[in-house]
Amino acid sequence: MALVKTTSNPYAQALAGMHYDISDLESEGRAVENEGIPFGRGVTYGTSQNQVNIFEAASKFLGVSVMRQDQEQPTSTLPGSIGLIEDESFVPQKAILEIATQGRIWARLAAGQNVAEGSPVHCQPATGLFGGASLANGEVVPTASFGVTDKTGEFVVINLNR
Repeated sequence: MALVKTTSNPYAQALAGMHYDISDLESEGRAVENEGIPFGRGVTYGTSQNQVNIFEAASKFLGVSVMRQDQEQPTSTLPGSIGLIEDESFVPQKAILEIATQGRIWARLAAGQNVAEGSPVHCQPATGLFGGASLANGEVVPTASFGVTDKTGEFVVINLNR
């Protein structure tokens, strides 16, 4: 019997910052400079070398914050551990955050955003949320396009290309 490969979404439910797959995946680690950064958000370079911040207006897009498997259970009692803000896991200030710079990763959509596969990605300054051309104050990410959305409509795969 032959195996059949499908292009449907293999995940019933996605998590922000989760890898979609490992094809062409590239990432790097940087210290969170100013405040906690939730997973699945757009980030930019910090003011010092090897630092990162949530995406800001007129800044250079670096990538999407990644949730590593060892960071799935929220806790804020140990240095370098993750915390919880409004039911979203995040990496706190000064901790090392993994950032996807190439490949496919699940990211969080801004409320009310409906995006089409292959369409341009826009990132919202100060929140790092993603959406389409209708996203308020959204800035286009020239090296990215949208992939599939999850069944809830909260998350979307972003295809990152350097």
